[in-house]
Amino acid sequence: EIGDLMGMSRSAVQRHRTKTLNELRKKLKAHLPEGG
Repeated sequence: EIGDLMGMSRSAVQRHRTKTLNELRKKLKAHLPEGG
């Protein structure tokens, strides 16, 4: 498990993953027309 290798708890990994996904969504929305 990647989280174990990095010494991170599973919840921390999940939080980071969610945060990253949210950031990606914001970036995508910035490039998409409204409603896209």
